[in-house]
Parts: sequence; C-alpha cells; structure tokens
Amino acid sequence: MFKKKGFQILLGALIIIGTLLAILYLSAIQSTRCKQRSIDDAIANERFYDVIGHVDDINNEISIDVRTIPTKLFRSPSMYWLGVVNYTDEVITFPNNGFGIVVYSYDEVSGQWKIIEMNVLPSNYPFKLPSHANEFDLDYVWILNRNALVEADLQQPIRIFVSGVGDDSQLRYGAYIDLVMCE
Repeated sequence: MFKKKGFQILLGALIIIGTLLAILYLSAIQSTRCKQRSIDDAIANERFYDVIGHVDDINNEISIDVRTIPTKLFRSPSMYWLGVVNYTDEVITFPNNGFGIVVYSYDEVSGQWKIIEMNVLPSNYPFKLPSHANEFDLDYVWILNRNALVEADLQQPIRIFVSGVGDDSQLRYGAYIDLVMCE
C-alpha cells in the first residue's frame, strides 16, 4: 500500500513539474515585442528623409512589426521576425524578400545616419506583397539575425527601413521602426 501511494505522489509531482516546465518553455518561445525607442530628434529625422530619398508615403500605407524569436530557453533572442503590413489596395513590389531592408544608426556626434552593413542579405529577386497583407501571414515575413549586423552598437537604437513601389500607382511606399535589439 505504501509503495502504491508513494508512486502516486511521485507521479503527481512529476506531472506538476512537467507542466511547469512546459509552461516556462512555451512562454520563452512565444513571440514578444522588442523594446521600441524612437529617435525623437527633429534634425535627425529631417536628415533621415534626406538619406532615404523621395518616398511618396511613409508609415501610413505600410508598417513594420518586429518580434523576437528566442532561440533557446532562457536566452536572449538573436533572431527577429519582421512583418510588413500592406494597408493599400494594390500589390507592392519590393526589391527583395527582405522588403528592401536597410538598417541605420544615428551618430549624434556627427549628426549623420550610417548604414549598418549586414553579412546576411535577402535574395536579389523582387518580392510582391499583396494588398491588405498583414504581419501574421508567415509568407510575408523576413528573419533578421542580430549577428548579421556588422559593427553595430546594439545598445543604441537602430532604425529599420523598408520600401517598395506600388504596382498600379508607381508610388514609393516606405516604413521604418526604431528599436533597441532585445537583450
């Protein structure tokens, strides 16, 4: 009788521990938003628009959603899920499957935007984003590995910029988001 009762207690404890570990694991791999920290400097933003050139619409008709992808339990994420939302009624063509991504940092001392080089690049093939595509459609996301950002100070905000051209209107749509890479 004692052996049976002891086994039941042990089995119950193992089930509870297993359930708690499963909950911890699932919460660790669940997508979480990165810390957004805008670059509020008006002069910096004016200079940014000079750097990116003519854009007919910015952060209105398309937007970016960035989420983390933890790669191991209890470890800081190194992969970032970039989803682009297309609110327009037209298909937008991007220069590649990374939505034409360019990553910038702002040097407050020189007052200049610098492109952060990436050692992992999207394909060179045009990519079409359907109208009203949202960030939750996994066919329309790109994965950015923080280790792909060469010589970047990841403690400082970076600006991720994407742009593409509307197939019907030929308007250049762009979007950017400022964030500090999650730790």
